[in-house]
Amino acid sequence: MEGGEAIIGERGLIFNGVLHVWAAPLSWLAGARLTDDPPALRVDYRHLSRAGVQSVEAIVPAPPGRAPRRNGRATRWRRAAGRSA
Repeated sequence: MEGGEAIIGERGLIFNGVLHVWAAPLSWLAGARLTDDPPALRVDYRHLSRAGVQSVEAIVPAPPGRAPRRNGRATRWRRAAGRSA
């Protein structure tokens, strides 16, 4: 995993110029979690295509020397995905 610029919101994220949206029609958030090894935010979302349901995992690494903050956003995302905190 390489680092880069990230903009993270509750409906999507941009990482290294790639847009990931789970609040668009026919898309939904499946889960979000913070990992410690390697330190990163992992967001799972799904979208419907002609081939059926497609699964995507966006991985945003933490800056070197910093662990991801557990500030409640991942908890809110899990709740939005219908999972317990």
